[in-house]
Amino acid sequence: MTRLNTSYGLDNPLQKVFPQPVISTRAPTSSDFKYPLGITWVNKSANTSYVLTSVSAGAATWALSSPGSSDVDTLEADSGTSPVVPSGGAITMTGGTNISTVGGTNEITFDLDDAITLATSVSSPIYTSAADMAINMPAGAFDLTVKLADAAGAQKLIFTDSADAEIANLDSDGQLNLLAGDCIVVRSDASAEVLIDVTNSDNTSATSDAFFEAAVGGTSSGNPGIRFQISGGQNYAIGIDNADSDKLVICADNDLGTDVLMKLDETTKDVEISQGNLVIGAVAKQLQMNGGAVTDFIGQATLSSGTVTVLNTNIAAGDRIFVTRSSLNGSTALGELVTTISAATSFTITSVDVSDGSTTITADTSIVDYFIVRQN
Repeated sequence: MTRLNTSYGLDNPLQKVFPQPVISTRAPTSSDFKYPLGITWVNKSANTSYVLTSVSAGAATWALSSPGSSDVDTLEADSGTSPVVPSGGAITMTGGTNISTVGGTNEITFDLDDAITLATSVSSPIYTSAADMAINMPAGAFDLTVKLADAAGAQKLIFTDSADAEIANLDSDGQLNLLAGDCIVVRSDASAEVLIDVTNSDNTSATSDAFFEAAVGGTSSGNPGIRFQISGGQNYAIGIDNADSDKLVICADNDLGTDVLMKLDETTKDVEISQGNLVIGAVAKQLQMNGGAVTDFIGQATLSSGTVTVLNTNIAAGDRIFVTRSSLNGSTALGELVTTISAATSFTITSVDVSDGSTTITADTSIVDYFIVRQN
């Protein structure tokens, strides 16, 4: 222990004199305890000074008394009522939720945890601004990925409005659901198509389908369909007319059921042209239909002794039957071909004498073609 010197004084013959500061080229250590409390130690190499504050169990405590070039007395936070002040000469930088800290020689590094767990309840927006919010991607082939943790469709990416009403969601099965508003694609492009493409690229299974589906709530609702429109020009619509026995209709109007051009009836299997004519406009094309069966409306029959009965379960009393000879078939006499109908059973073709209109020409064995038309 350094002893205190004494000297002559005015009010006291012998006055204690405190030792001069210790001048050194190093900082003091806990082993430098043989000095009186309060003595100053100057480390002239670092331009710092220390004061001996205590000695306990042979160990000295020296307190830094001179600030360095980057001395920090307090830290100000962006919230709270008071600044952070040192305790025992130190301010501790502590990581919070999802943030950890690592101390180095003269720096503290703040890191985000590898697995970040967000709060289960957020009562206020994560981001609020009067301007638009943008996610700016760097230039290059980079992707922006929002990853859901569940692959079975249980999790959804949800979009809500300012009243917390859900307006859209994207589930982990990849299904996009719009719960409000319309899906609208608008683009002006003078050199390319504006396209909505529904493609199933699998080519390994006969059930790998792709559909564009329009649906309504039930038989008491409106009509599902597709509209085609030329701005300032003609409009067309194709769909199911719920008010007309669920027929598939083609209309020259935006609304199904208005200005109907054609109807397809699933129940009767009829195709109805509601306006205009059936026109085969191409060269060398023809009207073809199935014939010969007892349900068909076109066919051929051979007269025997001037008459033949053709079975036809579809024939109706008001049907029109058009007949013509395709071959005389060795006939030695010919008559006028007359038809009679037995509804839902058959019709009979008879060659009759034109002089009386009733006598059968039995020598007529012609081959006859027939075509049946039903008046609507």
